[in-house]
Amino acid sequence: MSETILHATTRAAWSAAQKNGEYAADSLAAQGFIHCSKVGQLLRVANLLFAGRRDMLLLVIDPALLKAVVMIVLQLLIVTALALFFSTFSSPILSAALTLGLYVVGHFNADLKHFETVVDSRPVVYLARVLYYVLPNLAPLDIKAQVVHGQPVQAGFLLLNGAYAVVYIGVLLIGATLIFLRRDFK
Repeated sequence: MSETILHATTRAAWSAAQKNGEYAADSLAAQGFIHCSKVGQLLRVANLLFAGRRDMLLLVIDPALLKAVVMIVLQLLIVTALALFFSTFSSPILSAALTLGLYVVGHFNADLKHFETVVDSRPVVYLARVLYYVLPNLAPLDIKAQVVHGQPVQAGFLLLNGAYAVVYIGVLLIGATLIFLRRDFK
């Protein structure tokens, strides 16, 4: 079970965040991140930063939401790597179209794996299976629904799909680098 993440703030800062639609602690501008604490650390932090104040609020951050955010970032990194890869050999419009197309296909990639249930042609089934392994598989990185509905997401699942994303991004970046090195800019 994940440990609860806490953030102490003032009522005024939280009211302003609700009015503005975003929350940014003073530490975000000064140090680049928002200070958070575990339950066991909170008393020490509160005494150090907010001693004697009565206008405090305690914000609770669900660690499961952070899992979804990390997986969304990995999806965005794959899409960015795809765009970079396509931009090494095509026009900006074509690169954007190919990237968008693969983003959409990446969310329905599992259908390619079971294409034999739809088509009887062996060559088409073989091609679909090859495409399943070559095209990005973004669907496993989309865990928003599980997290929002309180369904557990196993650490092994996150690590395996995170490793897949990192390897896929690495292959795209290496391919983009090799293509770019061969280009003649004369």
